[in-house]
Amino acid sequence: MAGLLDSGNYDAFAQPIVTTWSTSTTLNTYVVGTSAGLDTIALTVSAGANITGGVISFYVFDGAAYIPIKCPSVSNYLTYSSYPLVANVTAGFTVPVAGYPAFQFQLTSAITTSSGPGTTLITTISSSAPDVSVTAVGIDPSSTSQPVGSGSINTGQATVGASATLIVASRIGNGGNGAGGAGTGRTAVTISNNGTAVIFIGPAGVTTATGMAIYQNTSVTLNTTAAIYGVVASSTQPATYLETF
Repeated sequence: MAGLLDSGNYDAFAQPIVTTWSTSTTLNTYVVGTSAGLDTIALTVSAGANITGGVISFYVFDGAAYIPIKCPSVSNYLTYSSYPLVANVTAGFTVPVAGYPAFQFQLTSAITTSSGPGTTLITTISSSAPDVSVTAVGIDPSSTSQPVGSGSINTGQATVGASATLIVASRIGNGGNGAGGAGTGRTAVTISNNGTAVIFIGPAGVTTATGMAIYQNTSVTLNTTAAIYGVVASSTQPATYLETF
């Protein structure tokens, strides 16, 4: 990683460092950056249109060895120690490096493409200021009480196709009372990707370019009463939902 913009002021951002990897990049290639005295590294991975495979893993140095580190995604509540590349998808992560003298990202599964060498860009920006927008996301500092649980739950499955497919219908109205009483409005819904390819979710008419990605064997929880649709790049993928109301 490059030095900070102001070497005498460590409450600052470093110049972005961009690494380009492709099919010619050797398996287990890695990039190491100094993180001593820093709190956060913002890391962005952008895969090209013809990328079909490849995994990038994240590590920190604990003084004796490099160990895996879970990095919060900036687009959902999930954390990743390894990220599978997805064509035409840019993913952002916040790496908590406070207390660790070094950070490393490594190509742990070789990059493959449908044609040509392809490119994947990895951008890192180091900072001494923790990313409050990620660490505090979803927290209302004025709230002093825990949310009340819903009275009912419902589960279901959907087969998501290459055009926008309804995963879970809208459920509007008031939520349950938290004491076994049935509600009429959804409190939250969790959608899981049980397939082998990325599912993109959003409103009616969602596309792979506009939807939010849910990766294989991961889930996302939304606090919404709206209908949620999904779409995949090709073929079909199974999705499961669990809603509370």
